[in-house]
Amino acid sequence: MNTKALCFLLTLTVLFQAAQAQSFKLTVAENGEAAVWRSSSGEKEQIKGSGEVGIGDTLFALADADARISFESKSALLIKGGSVVVLNGKESSIDVSIEEGQVFLDRNQPHELTSLRILTKGFSFTPTGTAASIRTNGPDDPPAVAVLRGSVRMNSPRGGSVNVEALQVGTANRSGVLFSQPLTERDVQRLEAWSGVKAQTAADQNALEQAAPESNNEAAAAASEAPKAEDSQAADSGEKSEDVEQAATAGASKDKPAPLKKESAEKDKKSDGSTLSMPTFELSAGMMTVNDETWTRIALGMDVPIWRFGVFFDLELFIDPESKLSNKGWDFKDNWPDALARKIRYIRYGRENDPLFVKFGGLDNVTMGYGIIMDRFTNMLRYPDEKLLGLQVHLNDISDYGMYLQAVISDFAEAKDKGGIGAVRLAFTPLKTSGMPLLDRFTIGATYAQDRNVYSPARKWKKSAEDVLLDSLSKKDWWTDYKNLHDSIIGGNLDERISNSRKEDSLSKCTRSFHLYGFDAGLPIIRSSLLSVDLYGQSAIRADTIRGWGIGAPGLAVKVWKLNGNIEYRKIEGKFTPGYFDRYYLDERLPRRLFEDESGKGYKDKSEYIPDVSLNGVFGSASMDVFGLLQVNGSYQYMLGKEDNKDQRYEASAGVGEMITSRIPKIGLLEVYVKNSNIGMLGNFKYDKNGEIAKSDKAATTNILAGRFDRSPYMYWGYRAGFEIAPGASLVWDYRYGWTVKGDKLVPDNFMTIKTALTF
Repeated sequence: MNTKALCFLLTLTVLFQAAQAQSFKLTVAENGEAAVWRSSSGEKEQIKGSGEVGIGDTLFALADADARISFESKSALLIKGGSVVVLNGKESSIDVSIEEGQVFLDRNQPHELTSLRILTKGFSFTPTGTAASIRTNGPDDPPAVAVLRGSVRMNSPRGGSVNVEALQVGTANRSGVLFSQPLTERDVQRLEAWSGVKAQTAADQNALEQAAPESNNEAAAAASEAPKAEDSQAADSGEKSEDVEQAATAGASKDKPAPLKKESAEKDKKSDGSTLSMPTFELSAGMMTVNDETWTRIALGMDVPIWRFGVFFDLELFIDPESKLSNKGWDFKDNWPDALARKIRYIRYGRENDPLFVKFGGLDNVTMGYGIIMDRFTNMLRYPDEKLLGLQVHLNDISDYGMYLQAVISDFAEAKDKGGIGAVRLAFTPLKTSGMPLLDRFTIGATYAQDRNVYSPARKWKKSAEDVLLDSLSKKDWWTDYKNLHDSIIGGNLDERISNSRKEDSLSKCTRSFHLYGFDAGLPIIRSSLLSVDLYGQSAIRADTIRGWGIGAPGLAVKVWKLNGNIEYRKIEGKFTPGYFDRYYLDERLPRRLFEDESGKGYKDKSEYIPDVSLNGVFGSASMDVFGLLQVNGSYQYMLGKEDNKDQRYEASAGVGEMITSRIPKIGLLEVYVKNSNIGMLGNFKYDKNGEIAKSDKAATTNILAGRFDRSPYMYWGYRAGFEIAPGASLVWDYRYGWTVKGDKLVPDNFMTIKTALTF
């Protein structure tokens, strides 16, 4: 390690340890109890009565036991029983992260901290002379703030902001647009009763304005005027205001809150009933790989929310290696599906958990059921180099039987040419109205998925100029003499090369489909803010004449605080692999490499590489935020059978957490990732440094199979790094290393994007 890197790490260590040194008084309600996870020791401590909590510690306020953290001289943070909060920052700057539940901030002069923020779900709340309640609800609901005194600046992950004044509540609608509206008198009384803080009156406001320095008045005026564009953006017309109020004030009283007045929401609606909304823009420029060449891409992206709809437009220009503007993406005459797809990233209606959700264009992270057939499928693997026009539809919790419908089409351009991937899942909660504990949440579902033509990728394969020339020369009368002379002087086999080229031509005209169908069932056992447990099972079978099926049961999905994971027992018979339509399917469906077996040389699709085996084993996956220091995700499958047959694969990513990136100037993203499959399986061979198949002995009679970390066509790895180059502007570097087989050699198949983005 060089000296600069060592000094940098030592500096980080000193800063981190200094941050840990500060602690605050913690008081727990009478007869109550709290737990504190100490970051310094890694141990959990139970607190009754009073104790301390420090920077980096995590506080668990147990149910029905409110807690209070005292800081500065006259300020405090109240934590509602059942909440989880984390203290981050350093001695003069504190960030309070709410993982679950509700807090009330009562901050008074003198202010000894230079900065104080409350963070949750990517939203940040910055107080100014504030007494306010901040609450985070379920995983799909935005947080909310209710202000009794002062004001709170609320910022969304999308970059929007709104200033929530005294006696107002602020949150975001389902489109992510921030807005604020008045608190009701009843809810003000509830917050006063819980916190012991009196709400700000008009007389208090006048006194504050008269006592404040002129510069502060100007700053306050600017702050209150700045967000007006978003203040006018009310909730979606289908949302109820009382739900917003309940999100901000729940916990202050066990009674149901009274409905909010709706004047502020109604005044911002257009005459047609839709909600006023402001678009957001993204200007980007970067390098990308097109046909093994480095091109420049300049694009203007615009996300336009309209009521429950959302449209993301992409207007882009490409500059080729010769510094000429390309017509890529603008050929409406001969290739209108591609041209249209490149102008629109997606069009959507609603969100994935709404009763109706429709998305048209770029699709990502599509999973059917528990993933034994379709697992995190995407049609944006090589975006923006390749833009596909897909469709995703969700119907959620329809009818008394709790019907759920999912459908997906990967690419309309390919579907038009008798190809493409499609899938549908139909599920029910048959005992929903029975009132039976647990069983009223039992869900059963069925999934069907297909690739209409596994040979479709061959239609996009491009020949080299040399192959085109050789194919033309082979039709000349003097070809035999030329070929013999060429082979004797240079070496090689031109006939074989031409034959392979013609096989690709023939393959592009072939059609063959692949189908799977399956069933799943799930039973939620535990549902709470800190712990959820689901018991499930799933199965799938091939829908063609080839024997192949798999079962994943029993399975257990668990969420404990910041840890999400699942584990299941799996059994496979015949030519089948779980999660067949996965994130990398569009790259793996038809590898462009010759495979030689007893029938000769040819090309095989992904399904033909699956061995005919009988396997048993386990599959597990997990993801966790390690106290803001590290974000880790991974999955691993290991199954064994007779005669050394096995199916081994893994996928993992690790990124530096916000607690570290926030302390490193200009760094917003640091992540590495890797994926490998078909490890040790027939057809997945190990290659030497020259790209040739490695042999097990000097006689070169046996091919060595690829191991866990050997380069192969089934392995990817890469890294992403994001840098802030100016306020509101960032640069993201994403380089993915991969390999493919051309002829008999393994060659690099890397994919790189360098993107600078400006949000305004």
